[in-house]
Amino acid sequence: MRFRAFLEKNLSLIHSIIFAAAILLLIIIANDKGTDGWDVYRTWYTHADLKEISSEIIDDDDAEVGKLKVYELALSGEVGDNDTLTFFVIHCNTKVYINDRLATEIKADDSAHFGKTPGSYYVYVPLSREDEGATIRVEIEPIYKSSVE
Repeated sequence: MRFRAFLEKNLSLIHSIIFAAAILLLIIIANDKGTDGWDVYRTWYTHADLKEISSEIIDDDDAEVGKLKVYELALSGEVGDNDTLTFFVIHCNTKVYINDRLATEIKADDSAHFGKTPGSYYVYVPLSREDEGATIRVEIEPIYKSSVE
């Protein structure tokens, strides 16, 4: 009974604290500078041995904003059954090539009802034993010009 009386007496204070905490959380999220806005947000994840050979930003006239971020990865060691290369991107189109073969492509659908990006998503690239020793090329295409400025 005491707790209920406390809640009734301090309800507006409790609401104010919750509201302030939510605003603070939004400010922290909005000011996160952990990435340049069109990068791979999670490290490469797979059970196979994977080495990042290079990453570079290249000009591409066919890209939405004229630039791509390209990663070259080497897949060495044994690839297990049902292995997958996994990473996370935000507001970018993505293409993944394994030995110059397009393995995965994710982009905004032209029939999307709103927005021109596929949003935030994990990319899952199935790997097989035939991919052992392969070179993997990941192309990240930003959609918004503000991402590359």
